[in-house]
Amino acid sequence: MKRILLTAAASLAMISSAAAAPFQWSAGSGGNDHWYEFVVLGSGDPSLMATQAEALAGSSSFMGLGGYLATITSAAEQTFLNSHWPGAGSVTGQFLDYSFFLIGATDRNTEGSFEWLDGPEGGNPLAYTNWKPGEPNNEGGEDYVVAWW
Repeated sequence: MKRILLTAAASLAMISSAAAAPFQWSAGSGGNDHWYEFVVLGSGDPSLMATQAEALAGSSSFMGLGGYLATITSAAEQTFLNSHWPGAGSVTGQFLDYSFFLIGATDRNTEGSFEWLDGPEGGNPLAYTNWKPGEPNNEGGEDYVVAWW
């Protein structure tokens, strides 16, 4: 089991340090027995927020489990997370009518080559992606991946 944080990276109007209760994708329901939690840090520079989110995830724990930013490794895991999305107006980051959270994928080591930051997948390339058409676009030198809902 693992505890995974999905952390809001930047926003125009977010609640500082808000969190939704951890929830589990149990093996009994076809999952991986990992725990997830949506956490909002606040607004600011996306690069700074990403490093803060990474540090927060790494220093967190739940039921004795260490945390890290989410690694979404399959369409089934994406569907599960989509079904638990807290929704606009709750604890989500908001921008242009979209809600988003930082996940644990980056290309900060090699531009255009995305890998997982931490967890069991740490350092491995992304085997599953769900990019929106035209993404990743590297607009403004972006190095971190956010999930948009």
